[in-house]
Amino acid sequence: MIVEKAPFVESVRDILWPTFTPLIEDKHGDQGIRGTRGEAFAIDHLEKLGAEYVIDHSEDVISQFQGIDLTAVYRDRIETIDVKYGKTGLYWDKYNKFWYITAKNDFWNPRKTNSYIMHVGPKGDVYVKYNKLKLKELMSELHKRGHKYKTSQYGDILPLRLISSIVTTNLW
Repeated sequence: MIVEKAPFVESVRDILWPTFTPLIEDKHGDQGIRGTRGEAFAIDHLEKLGAEYVIDHSEDVISQFQGIDLTAVYRDRIETIDVKYGKTGLYWDKYNKFWYITAKNDFWNPRKTNSYIMHVGPKGDVYVKYNKLKLKELMSELHKRGHKYKTSQYGDILPLRLISSIVTTNLW
């Protein structure tokens, strides 16, 4: 698999998003397992899923503005992916014994043009990936059926058993 990094262009940043910080260390310090927002882990998983080419947009102002962290190219499709890691990643509820993700209202922001969202677990070893529009449709259907979402400061809590029909994961 080929991985390329999209460049940071300061002149675009100055016009589009003057407060954009291209380096993860400048945003979050050197804390975390690998000092990333999860893109490195996601790239490893995408290779196992058959991606042939990946563009890392973590320093690309335009793509970040649109909610795109990675572009994965497969033989038959292209996926633009927003990677969720850390506080909006993939979680294990040790008390109730289930995996879950959180879905924030920000996911549906019209300026975010990514087609997929990929949540990476806290150690980077597990992931869940899904089509964002399919999740929105499924959540709407669950709401119509009377499902009440638990919420946290990071968004609606979605146990994976509720959305298993639309996800790709290495958990099962």
